[in-house]
Amino acid sequence: MTLIYEPDDPTNWGPYLSAGDVLKLDEVRRALRRRDIPAAASYGEIFELTKVA
Repeated sequence: MTLIYEPDDPTNWGPYLSAGDVLKLDEVRRALRRRDIPAAASYGEIFELTKVA
């Protein structure tokens, strides 16, 4: 995943993700909502957050 930052951008819309990365995130989100961990993991690493206090 690439975070794009253009300091000289006059629109001040940065940083932002590429369209391809947004589509990839959507696929991962759908897989996780289906609880399909192997499908989500095919796009990268999956971590579980655990509350400690």
